[in-house]
Amino acid sequence: MEDVLDKPSPAGLVSQWTAQPVAIGVAVVLVTGYLLGRRRVDEWSRARTAVFAAGVLLLVWGTCGFAGAYAGSLYWVWTAQTLGLWLVVPIVLLSGRPVQLARAAWPGGVVDRFLDSGFARAVGNPLVGPALVPALSGVLFFGPLPEWTARWSVVAWLLQ
Repeated sequence: MEDVLDKPSPAGLVSQWTAQPVAIGVAVVLVTGYLLGRRRVDEWSRARTAVFAAGVLLLVWGTCGFAGAYAGSLYWVWTAQTLGLWLVVPIVLLSGRPVQLARAAWPGGVVDRFLDSGFARAVGNPLVGPALVPALSGVLFFGPLPEWTARWSVVAWLLQ
């Protein structure tokens, strides 16, 4: 018999959990990189570190918590999860200034080389971001992705 989820409830926001291997792996890599950079930089704000940690916690909760548990069953939860992961989590993570930390910890490293590349300059153009929003929204909400994520858990893990 298949496992059936309880009806969503306020208590379910903290009690419903599922394992999302890709998201857990990304969280481990993010925390490891940030802590390694933090060790190399003498004066780094604890507040920035706390905000970054909050972003990682949001990432884990958004993928492995309530939204991860119900995303395959309820379309509105999948939509809210996707928007949260694409819009809210990056803002909180970037408020911890991980790019600046990496540049300070490893001057002339991979991050500096990437930021100096033509690709990064093109994507960083103020006209590109607003143009990507309708294109990605169209693919996300009107394309086959919702069905694929409900049908194949590997696609759901990669999208999340």
